[in-house]
Amino acid sequence: MRYILCFLTISLLLVSCASKRYTKRAVEFEAAGYYEKAAEMYYLAVSRNANNVDAQVGLRKAGQVTLDNMLDKFKEQYNNSNDKDAVYLYLDAQKYFSNLKAIKCTLEFPVEYNEFFSESKKNYLESLYQKSLVLMNEEQFEQAEKTLNEISSIDKNYFNVEEMRKEARFEPIYRKGKAYLENEKYRKAYYSFYEITTEAPGFKDALSLKDEALQKAIYTISLHELVNNTPARGEENSIANIVYKTVSESNSPFMKIISNQMLGSVKQEQANAANNDNSNIKLGQTAVVKGLLSVTIEKYTINTPKLKVENKKGYFKQIIPQGEGVPPKVQYHKTEYKEYSQSIEVSCRVSFKLVSVETGTLVISDVINKTVSDNIHYAEYSGDTKMLVPGYWKHSDKESPEDVVKDNKADAMHLQQLLKSSKELKPLSVLKSDINVAVGTYIANKVMSYDPEKN
Repeated sequence: MRYILCFLTISLLLVSCASKRYTKRAVEFEAAGYYEKAAEMYYLAVSRNANNVDAQVGLRKAGQVTLDNMLDKFKEQYNNSNDKDAVYLYLDAQKYFSNLKAIKCTLEFPVEYNEFFSESKKNYLESLYQKSLVLMNEEQFEQAEKTLNEISSIDKNYFNVEEMRKEARFEPIYRKGKAYLENEKYRKAYYSFYEITTEAPGFKDALSLKDEALQKAIYTISLHELVNNTPARGEENSIANIVYKTVSESNSPFMKIISNQMLGSVKQEQANAANNDNSNIKLGQTAVVKGLLSVTIEKYTINTPKLKVENKKGYFKQIIPQGEGVPPKVQYHKTEYKEYSQSIEVSCRVSFKLVSVETGTLVISDVINKTVSDNIHYAEYSGDTKMLVPGYWKHSDKESPEDVVKDNKADAMHLQQLLKSSKELKPLSVLKSDINVAVGTYIANKVMSYDPEKN
């Protein structure tokens, strides 16, 4: 609690000092006749410390002078019938008055200026409104939107400005969307109408046109053929499931996928819809298959070498206390430990292709080569592992010039990491799952990136 109080005290002192510095600078500006700059400094001083009486008094005086000057400039423009400048000068003065009032510094704002402002505002908004009507009539929507935005920034309730703003904003997008529809660019049409309906859902018939564009833009593919030319049976189904899951759960509104098993029922539904004039089912509402996806596993290998074992030479570090005030004695005793290493690797080569049902052409053809692996490298020692250090010795029972103890930080840390390393490889099932996910995701992303409207 004492530390918190101390911190708060220091913080208050710093704030108070900053407020005093601003006040001092404000006094200097005021003495030189720079009232606007003085008011700015007083404002900062009061903002830092609302209890700074000198700053409050100074702000009220310098602020009033600044406001009066702003209103004088407004009145000058009003008298000269410069309605635009008069409007913005008045709004600036009004904002300045409000900002000071927010920190409890209320200035005098003569009410007679309101009438002058109302007159200038009326004249200026009328001129802008007439200008916007001309621009809209000439279909200069971008310029019209800018003009209408300015009117709204001054008076958002002015006549039918908000409706006109919507028309100026969305009419060009609407027209572009309809043009896309007519030119069978359904995806671009969808995004045009989507933009409109997100901000103005009731704009004309944009909502129904968006739905129409989406329906026509949907590209449904069928997992038509799965071939596995390797002994790794079943992996083709695993990859296919990943493709199906990835496409199904994607955010793409256009790409849909059905399994081979679903294809028969879809064809029957389409036939019923086409042959039954009284059917409530419309052909456009069925999942029309537009692409056939074929996946072939050409190679799928698993390589797991045997566990490799190496006998390693090192030293057992013994620390012998020598009594109070005397550094301990360190002795190194020759010893042995074992290092183990092993790896596992799964590799595959998968080709896939997407064929257009309508044209019979090959629209996607690709091959993916993928490898995933895991390895282990660890050490084991039967004694106290914390006292084991690396090194080399030639003879276990006598000294040799070739003997070396590597009791340095880097080598010792490396050996300790080996002693703590994992001794288990990832299960084969995990690696197979990883590689299948990688391959299936790649195929799905490749398929989803296909845009038939670009071809």
